[in-house]
Amino acid sequence: ADVRSWIVYSLFSARDEAVATVLKALTSDPSDVVRSRAAQRLSSPHYAKNPLVAEALLKALKEDKSVEVRRRSAEAVGAMPLQATSEETLLGCLTDKDIGPHCALGLGRMGSPKGYSAIRDLLQRGETSATLSPLFVWAITDFQPRPFFQLEVISGPLRKIVKSDKAQAGTRHYAVKSLVKLAQAVPDRKAATVAFLKPLENDALLTHSIKPALEQLTAKPPAAPDK
Repeated sequence: ADVRSWIVYSLFSARDEAVATVLKALTSDPSDVVRSRAAQRLSSPHYAKNPLVAEALLKALKEDKSVEVRRRSAEAVGAMPLQATSEETLLGCLTDKDIGPHCALGLGRMGSPKGYSAIRDLLQRGETSATLSPLFVWAITDFQPRPFFQLEVISGPLRKIVKSDKAQAGTRHYAVKSLVKLAQAVPDRKAATVAFLKPLENDALLTHSIKPALEQLTAKPPAAPDK
């Protein structure tokens, strides 16, 4: 199984033979590891153009007995062109305790407007929830380049998660990472993000996330080379 998984994962070619090999691995290999690796490989851009790939990934997402295969399939579906069937399938799985957070990653990669609204609402409702997955917090940042993304609306819940003593430690750390990612994407937000994180710099739980985050946000750009 290890050799088969390595072979499948190394197939980057867009040739029909490569597509057929990876699809066969996803749909019929007896090893969960091989099927998971096949799902990951099928998220490559040139595979995403093939309608048979989307069909196979959606089937694996719904029917595979392995949770890990379903998770990787959900993420890979996000690399497919935005289509109603794929979008609705991921939305329908969003609250599934086993694969929901991975469906969020798929929706973020897909740039789904409905996915954005659903994940935004999850963050707002679960700001201090001990069950809120870190992946929901991270997935919301994938929507940042989209015209419907509202930074002010998303920043509020993320800041509350950072400060929440009820949220999982991993979720709080990812909220810090998400704020940093958004501030780097929107430079005029850097100062506000630094001002928010600075008082939390010595928080016993968050210090190893916040200190490097502050270093990233306050680092001076490299000097231009002399001409």
